[in-house]
Amino acid sequence: MPVTSPTYRPADFAYEPFRPALQERFLARFYQAARTLVHQAEDQREETIRTEVEWAISSQGNPRQQALYQAVWLLLRDLLHVGWTPRWNEVTATFEVAPPPPYEKPRNQAAIQAHKQGRRDVMAPERHTRLVQAAEFIQRMEAPSRGLPITALLADGVQLEAPTAQPDNVVVRAAFKHLLSNIQRAINDINAEGLCTPIMLFRSTTQRRIKPHGGNTQVWR
Repeated sequence: MPVTSPTYRPADFAYEPFRPALQERFLARFYQAARTLVHQAEDQREETIRTEVEWAISSQGNPRQQALYQAVWLLLRDLLHVGWTPRWNEVTATFEVAPPPPYEKPRNQAAIQAHKQGRRDVMAPERHTRLVQAAEFIQRMEAPSRGLPITALLADGVQLEAPTAQPDNVVVRAAFKHLLSNIQRAINDINAEGLCTPIMLFRSTTQRRIKPHGGNTQVWR
């Protein structure tokens, strides 16, 4: 008998076989995990999918099958999020999925709010994943395993100009001045050797005050 989730049971004809183009150990592992997934609650399914994706990332030997295995589980996760129903057909030994029930347009305020909440619930896992990734990125930047943290390279103008600036700020300020010096030297060399000449001159039509460069913009080549 087919095994499916007790919360919603589509008609038998609604199910379609889910046969990813996996091979060898990847295919065997997928069917084993998929057969377990149909018995699980929603939170357990999320953990199973996360485990399989991580296994695909850490696996070795066949990069194409690794990428396909990861994509299959991410696709299956998205289908489950929008209401597809999985089952394992014992007769054909096949993993199958059925689409959600037909959409009905909400006709009152309560139904509208329920519809909106359902859409929020669908997007919640992906939104949480993005937030976690952003938090992990910030943590890596602020506390790297090696090298300077990003905070050592940042300082506001008051800190840079303060007489009692910290050594780190002094280093940053010196590096910035050195960079400006190199840029100015390169500009001087270009002008002296005539390597670049202005080919166009633009004047701002909204210029109200005379500026050091007269409001002009030169295009060089």
